[in-house]
Amino acid sequence: MLHLDRGGSSENMLLFFAFLVVGAMMIFVWLDVGYGMFGILQSTRTEQADQNFEALLREVNLLLAQRAGFATSQMALSLQRKTALVGFNEQDSYIRTTTNKYIFRPNSCYTSCLCVYYDTSNWGIREKASIKVRCKDFGKGVYFYTRNDPSDANIGTNIRGVNVFGGTYEHLVFDGRRFGTRAMYLEKLKEGDNTYIYIAEYDAEEIARRKESATT
Repeated sequence: MLHLDRGGSSENMLLFFAFLVVGAMMIFVWLDVGYGMFGILQSTRTEQADQNFEALLREVNLLLAQRAGFATSQMALSLQRKTALVGFNEQDSYIRTTTNKYIFRPNSCYTSCLCVYYDTSNWGIREKASIKVRCKDFGKGVYFYTRNDPSDANIGTNIRGVNVFGGTYEHLVFDGRRFGTRAMYLEKLKEGDNTYIYIAEYDAEEIARRKESATT
């Protein structure tokens, strides 16, 4: 006659359920730690983007504060992956890039402004609450632009603003995916009621030509 060891089966079942409970607790702990680490990385990226944006704003404001009609500056600019720097001019409701991405003017940008995007995964749509962007408005009569460079040497990415000012320059669109840290040249040129702010990667030969052209 077959006899069942009910005591052993009960113990095995209890051990099985205990392992299930411990395993579930471990999964919750790992998920919580992972979410916390993701939040820290997101916060760090935002803080770094803010610091670099503040440094750029200081340089631009120093140029604008100078009484001279022509002034220049240099700085190191860093952009993290998934971040971007965009300059909107007062007539821009959006900027179309060379890859036909449309970057719409954020609600916090009223005239001409510089904007830092903290996450470019959704920046090609009309602004919604999910778009993480911060803008600094500079008022009317200020125009931002960069070098017209088909080789992308100045920003290291295939995302560029289309031609502006008669095709000589481009809208200022710096995508951080392969930007890293670069030596940048900033220039202010005042013509009548308008002030033009040029920002591009440092190029000694080009800078010499620009300075000569501005002073002759």
